[in-house]
Amino acid sequence: MCPVRGRGYGRGTMSTTLSPTGVEVRDAGGSDLPAVRRVLLAAYQEYATALPPAVFGRYLAEILDVEDRFGSGRLLVAEHGGRVVGTVTYYDDAATEGLGWPAGWAGLRALGVAPSARGLGVGRALVDACRRRALAAGAPALTLHTGGFMTAAVALYERMGFRRDPAYDFDATSRLRLGGVRPVPILAYRLDLTRHHDREQQMGGPAAIVGELYENPVTGERGVVRVTPTEANGHLLVVDLYLRPGGRVAGEHVHPVTTEAFTVVRGQLAVRHDGRDHRAGPGTRFQVAPGVAHDFWNASGEEVRVLVEVQPGERLVQLIRQLFLTAQDGRTDAKGRPKPLQAALLAREFADTMRFTSPPRLVQRALSGLLAPVARATGHRALDPAYLRRELPIVDLEPLPAEIGALVPGLANQPTRSTP
Repeated sequence: MCPVRGRGYGRGTMSTTLSPTGVEVRDAGGSDLPAVRRVLLAAYQEYATALPPAVFGRYLAEILDVEDRFGSGRLLVAEHGGRVVGTVTYYDDAATEGLGWPAGWAGLRALGVAPSARGLGVGRALVDACRRRALAAGAPALTLHTGGFMTAAVALYERMGFRRDPAYDFDATSRLRLGGVRPVPILAYRLDLTRHHDREQQMGGPAAIVGELYENPVTGERGVVRVTPTEANGHLLVVDLYLRPGGRVAGEHVHPVTTEAFTVVRGQLAVRHDGRDHRAGPGTRFQVAPGVAHDFWNASGEEVRVLVEVQPGERLVQLIRQLFLTAQDGRTDAKGRPKPLQAALLAREFADTMRFTSPPRLVQRALSGLLAPVARATGHRALDPAYLRRELPIVDLEPLPAEIGALVPGLANQPTRSTP
C-alpha cells in the first residue's frame, strides 16, 4: 500500500537526475535510514482512521522496518533542498517480497512522500525510477500492492499505466492472522514492461509516457504528454503545450501524412493556417489537414496553454525529442532549428512527419543531398543515441477545464485532472 500525492502542472520532476523542481532520486545509504523512517511515519499516519486499529498498528510497524527492506531490496530516496522527502523500495524479483508475485517480475513497495513535499511530483519520480530499473533489468512487469482508500496513489499508478491484476489481491487481516477484524482488501497492480520495451524497439526510440515533459528553451515551448499514441486509440497523441510570451514553433511547416488539431485552453494564440492569420482565444479549435501549411506563436504578454492532438503521433514524438534536446544542448540557430549537418539528417529521416515551408522544398532536398553524407561521415545521426537514452522529466498533468475536454473527442475516456 503506497500513499502519494503530487502536482507539477508542467514544471516536472526527473527520476535519478536533478529536476527543475530540485527533486533527485538516488539509492539510499545506511545513514539515510532514520530520515526514511520519519518520512514513512508522516506519510502513512493519515491512514490510521481508514484501517482497523489492529491492522494499522501491525501494518505501520512493517512499513517502518526499513532495515529489513534495505537488506532484501533496493531502498531509494528522493531528495529536495538537501533533505530526504520521499522513499520507495524496489525489488528486482518481486517474489522476494513474499506477497505472491511470480519470480522474475520486478516490484515496488512502501512508497511514501513527506506531506511537506507534496506538490513536487516526488511520488511520480520514485515510481518512474523503479520503472526504469525494471526495464534495464529486463523484467516483464513491474508490480505493486495498494489500498483502495489511497485514492491519490491509485490515480497516480493508473495514469502511469499500471492496471489491476486481481489474481494477486489479498486480504490484509488474513495475511496478518487477525481474527475478528473486518477484511481489508489489498489491490494488486501491474505495469506490463514487455509491451513498453517492444514499442521502444519498434519505434527506434523510447515510447512516450503520460506526464513526460519536452522543453525547448530556444522556442519557448513546453509540452507535457497527456495521451500516448497506441494502436488502441488510433495512434492519437495529445499534448499540453505551453508557450511563453514571445514563444513560437520553429517555423511554418506541414505534416505530409499527419492530422493535427489544437485547442486554446488559456491565453491568446496567434495562428497562421493555410496562409491566413487568426487570433484564437480559449475554446477556439483549429484542425489542420495533412499537407496544409501552418504556424502558431504567442504574441501576448502572458503564457498560452494549448491542447495539441496529432494522429498518428509516434513519429512526431521521436522528432520532438531530437529537436528539443538539440535546443537544450545549444545546437540550434536562434529560431530553434538544428545546425545544417544535423538538419540534413533529420529532414531525410522525418520527411514523412514534418517539413518546413522555407526554404523551398527543392532547395531543402538539394541541401540535404549534399550535407547528409558529410553528416554521417562526421558521426552525426538523425536519431542521436544520447538523446534516445536521456531521461526526461515526468510531471503531473494540469487539470483540464471540462468545457475544453468536451471539445476534444480523443479525451472522451481520459482523465481531465491529475488527482481526484
